[in-house]
Amino acid sequence: MVGERKKVKFWKDKWIGGEPLSIRFPILYPISECTKSVIQEIGHWEANFWIWDLTWRRQRFVWVATMEEQLCYLLNSKSLRKGA
Repeated sequence: MVGERKKVKFWKDKWIGGEPLSIRFPILYPISECTKSVIQEIGHWEANFWIWDLTWRRQRFVWVATMEEQLCYLLNSKSLRKGA
């Protein structure tokens, strides 16, 4: 569980897996609108579920969709604690 969503940088810190998401997803990182954001800024709570709000600078190419699916799968496998 990630408790310090206010401090952990979504793309640059090692908070999920063994490397930063910017390294693991080098094609998605530069087209993200949230390259400097912390986790708390890239989602919101709906009831007791964290919903990711990923935004992009431009439309993604079809071949990038697989990478985005992998990122979403990884993100949804991580539990976040409400109120932390």
